[in-house]
Amino acid sequence: MTAAPTDRSDLGRTTGRTIDIVATVLLVLLQLAGSFFLGFWALFFSLASDGCMGGGECSENGIEIGILLALATNLAGLLLSGIGITRGVRWYRLMWPWPVLGMLLLVSGFWVGAQVVEAAVP
Repeated sequence: MTAAPTDRSDLGRTTGRTIDIVATVLLVLLQLAGSFFLGFWALFFSLASDGCMGGGECSENGIEIGILLALATNLAGLLLSGIGITRGVRWYRLMWPWPVLGMLLLVSGFWVGAQVVEAAVP
């Protein structure tokens, strides 16, 4: 029978890496769910133009820009996460901050898009 290794210098590093991987997977799943949800709701921004039919002055271009902004930042957040996580895996860097940054981009882009649509409709 062999004795347990006495060198445990690598144990903290592998445990930290495991925690980073688990946190990253959970955050990516949360980001994908949020991306689907907010991307779906961004498509409903076009309903803001219903009030324009009664002679109200609306900027249909502003509505389109708000929709595109919300959807483009959704895609940009997913790409940012994917590239950052790939970089983290390749160079043994932290991966969990990238989905967080992607979610911040997603939420802020959705909010700015909603504000643009609200400004386009009186």
